[in-house]
Amino acid sequence: MGSTGLSAAEKSAVTAACQELIDNFLKPSFLSAIRPTQFNYPVDILGKWLGTKYRFVQRYRSGFPENLGEEFDAPLRPPRLDQSQPLQHPVAPSHRRMVLPASRPYPRRSD
Repeated sequence: MGSTGLSAAEKSAVTAACQELIDNFLKPSFLSAIRPTQFNYPVDILGKWLGTKYRFVQRYRSGFPENLGEEFDAPLRPPRLDQSQPLQHPVAPSHRRMVLPASRPYPRRSD
């Protein structure tokens, strides 16, 4: 796999494996039943290719009176399958904070 992406056969294999994951794990675990509400509620889990990356998507339907029944897609939050190596940090980068041990003082600013 290079910067040009996957071959058609590899893309097909990824799609089939992800669809099996969706059908056998994600839908039974996270969308066992569709429960309409007065707000936005999930109605489907599916996968889509975006360039060279396969993404899991959750489809929502609106329960608001002004746009009742309209549907839209939003990213599903399980990890993406385009990681070529294990994640270095278990926490998302926006939530990481640098923590120094108590025995090591913070560096001083020179004025």
